[in-house]
Amino acid sequence: MDWSTHYDGMGQIDPLSLIERPDEWQLQLAEKIRSLAGTGNVLEAGCGFGVTSLLLGPELNRTLLDLEPKAIAVSRQIFLYAGQCAEFKVADIFSTGFPDGSFDLVFNAGVLEHFDMNGRREALREMARVTKPGGVVCVAIPNHYSVPYRFAYEYRKAHGIWPYPDEERIFDLSEELSGMSDLIADKRETVGEKAKYHFLSKFQKIWFKFLNLFVHYEGYLTILTFYKNGEKEAYTVYSSELG
Repeated sequence: MDWSTHYDGMGQIDPLSLIERPDEWQLQLAEKIRSLAGTGNVLEAGCGFGVTSLLLGPELNRTLLDLEPKAIAVSRQIFLYAGQCAEFKVADIFSTGFPDGSFDLVFNAGVLEHFDMNGRREALREMARVTKPGGVVCVAIPNHYSVPYRFAYEYRKAHGIWPYPDEERIFDLSEELSGMSDLIADKRETVGEKAKYHFLSKFQKIWFKFLNLFVHYEGYLTILTFYKNGEKEAYTVYSSELG
């Protein structure tokens, strides 16, 4: 996975377009994170262009981290244009450089699905390490168990037109958590009712929307919530369409 090549291939980025028309799932994810974080310190570990962190609003103390300098540069721009403040850091998600327990909530979206099992475990360990005891780790990943999205992914991959790095099919990260006693899984939920059709052709959208009348498909984005050091005792799995 070469993120430098991916970002270079995107050409010139217009920061205003990123913040003026956020995706439905970004708004829903931001709402979820705000409900979990209160007014605490939040880290987006693998921020990309930082839109979700921006949508959290100035009530939270936000830190954005990414390995790619171009991603951090664009993140700085969109915060500047929006008149908001945050901390920014170019660093590896596997070794963030922050002290233990620095944040009340650590999250990312569209990151862990690009790593193999060992990479996901390593990233989760680091996210847990920098989370305060009793804090929250929140992971959002594309939902390959949503049939329209999975179909679009496989179709575009087969035709060489998938625009992003390869994605692993992940349900709830339960296997990755094996042997990690400091993170307790709490909930699995899905959002992004509209976005699950995003990568389909016009005809494919019509077909899957018709089928959705009879067999409801989950939303585009899976949100997984974990608590540090056993604040929650049970792992409940359910799906909900927010918004």
